[in-house]
Amino acid sequence: MTVVVYKLGGSLLTLPGFEQRLERLLASRPEDERPLVVVGGGAAADVVREWDRLQG
Repeated sequence: MTVVVYKLGGSLLTLPGFEQRLERLLASRPEDERPLVVVGGGAAADVVREWDRLQG
């Protein structure tokens, strides 16, 4: 089984219809593919950037 990483920007989480689009993407993958969805960015990343700015 092949693991395939799907890296999504955090801002995509607020995109209208995002859940349905992600479901379609995952449903269309080959059966021998194991998806790993990684979400980054967005508000959580902004907090880390601010901590870094303040703490160095």
